[in-house]
Amino acid sequence: MLTRDIWEAGGENVATKGEVIWAQLSAKFGQALEAYSPGIAGQSRQQIAGVRNLVRELFDVETGDGMAKAAAAGWKAAEKEGSDRILAAGRNVPLAEEWRLPQFWDTLRVRAFTREEFKADFAAELDRGALTLWDRDTGAPAKAEGRRVRTHRHHALQRRPVRRS
Repeated sequence: MLTRDIWEAGGENVATKGEVIWAQLSAKFGQALEAYSPGIAGQSRQQIAGVRNLVRELFDVETGDGMAKAAAAGWKAAEKEGSDRILAAGRNVPLAEEWRLPQFWDTLRVRAFTREEFKADFAAELDRGALTLWDRDTGAPAKAEGRRVRTHRHHALQRRPVRRS
């Protein structure tokens, strides 16, 4: 079933299954979610530093922050289990070995810039090493002279959400 079981037939539905899987995966780093969750006054400097340390630990940089190390281990365990699940379900695209954090493109944010501004900013981030552009044909980082930033901007623009009235 794709939606709520309003007839109470007793079968699984997609929404509930997704919630159950998310609960199972997030339980692997639940202690960190609680530790880094904002309180009534927002996030403390210590929490923000902890989240930054978590990201560093994900990239195998020793920070000396025990909570960040435990959170990173939990995140990696959840990522592995999630990856294993989608492969077992039949995903036919290879997983990136260096994937650690979700990267998103908000099309509304992307569309706020001209094509040339986006290309220039994207290229600047590539040049300073903040991003790696992968060549789909070779599976290796693209060489500077062969980069096609236009393709990525075009792809991001093509994924605009459909507005219905």
